[in-house]
Amino acid sequence: MEPNEPDNNKANVSPAPEFAPKSTPESAPASIPSTPEVTMVNAASDSNSITKESNNKAGLFIGLGVGVVAIIGIVAAAILIPQTMTPDYNIMFDSASNLSDELSNYFYSSACNDVRRNVDNYYSVTNDEYTEFINQCGQDAENLYAAVAKFEAESGVGRDQEINELYQKFKKLFDEKAPAKDKLENTLKIYEAVHKFAVEIDKTFGDYKSMPDPSEFKQAVNILIESGDEALKTFAEGLSERYDVFYEASQEFMNIDYSNPNYQSIYDAYLDASNDFSDFYYEQSDILNDIDYPLADTYSDNNEDNVMKTFNNLNDAILKKLK
Repeated sequence: MEPNEPDNNKANVSPAPEFAPKSTPESAPASIPSTPEVTMVNAASDSNSITKESNNKAGLFIGLGVGVVAIIGIVAAAILIPQTMTPDYNIMFDSASNLSDELSNYFYSSACNDVRRNVDNYYSVTNDEYTEFINQCGQDAENLYAAVAKFEAESGVGRDQEINELYQKFKKLFDEKAPAKDKLENTLKIYEAVHKFAVEIDKTFGDYKSMPDPSEFKQAVNILIESGDEALKTFAEGLSERYDVFYEASQEFMNIDYSNPNYQSIYDAYLDASNDFSDFYYEQSDILNDIDYPLADTYSDNNEDNVMKTFNNLNDAILKKLK
């Protein structure tokens, strides 16, 4: 065989590329190293495994937390709800004591009673003194309304069925006897106008030796006309009209001679006008009786349904709860 002839009995092997390094036993690694892609996949797989395990633990902890909170809430509710639903009777008693004081000031105070008693007292109570009664009575009412609101808000009266029933009975009567603030203010203005009218009428007629001019009389009745109350306005206008007739009849009568043949008829006309004026005045001057007067004394030993007796029943029930 020639040296340059190929050996057909040997496998035809392609020569290795020149850039491929030849492995030597000394340089061959003990194992094939992982490629970066393989490492990243393995890391991601491990991370997912850890995350799932963490999520499972977190869900377990959250579930346990919710359960614990729910149990604590149930226990707390079992302990606190009865305490919340039961009022503090000491607080209720203190609030009721404050309300009792204000009730007494309102219904029995000298200020509100003086407003009522002295409405036509023109001879010993001046307008300034009467205005002081009005202002003080209004303040007593303000304090009372505040005490009622405070009792409702702070006493816990609604948490005790027995006491709440007594309170509602009291409140119903209270609302009837002590109307809303705007109604009270209007009533006080009416009384103040009537007192000023009484004082002015006394000044106008003076010693009653002579009749005042109708223009002077109208200055007095204008106090009622301008009071804003329709009943007082009607009364004042009717009184003024009758005074005009009375004044004219009196002037004609005083200037006629007894010997005048018309004397009797003029005298009769004078008497008719005088009686008409006086009757109208005294019949209508009690017009305040028709006003819904919220300052009247409501206490009566014979009245089982009055405000103070009803409140005393409420107060007694609260006292029993303290024992």
